[in-house]
Amino acid sequence: MFLKEQEVHSVGKSYESYNFHGNQFALAINAATHVASSRPDLIKKFNVSLPKTFDELFALTDTGLLAMPEIPIHILMNFYVMCCLQGGDPFQREDYIVSEPSGIKALKVLKSLADRLNPEFFNWNPIQVYEAMTTREDLVYCTWAYG
Repeated sequence: MFLKEQEVHSVGKSYESYNFHGNQFALAINAATHVASSRPDLIKKFNVSLPKTFDELFALTDTGLLAMPEIPIHILMNFYVMCCLQGGDPFQREDYIVSEPSGIKALKVLKSLADRLNPEFFNWNPIQVYEAMTTREDLVYCTWAYG
């Protein structure tokens, strides 16, 4: 009864992710996914808007006001998300991770972002981004970080 209740009340496929061959090896006590975060006070101060398109995202990045965690595991997760946004869900086939067209589109967007980012972000995880956003006055938006 307890496990069924956990299964029914977990977020998304969190419960299922700990099940292997019909055995439950852990409980889904938390769930994390990509989220965007912002500092409304600084958005107002700098008179910028939250981006709604990639072009707007690139423009905000060019101002230096955008932060992103860019340690390798997060770059990989951003690649997977970007593939999904390009219409190519990863790991749907056994012979490749993602279709070549979706992968190329995703890499082009991520490369364009990476070229615009402050190099310090390539050493930051989401916690470091969030801490910086709460203590610094020059980071108004984070487009993708686990939360």
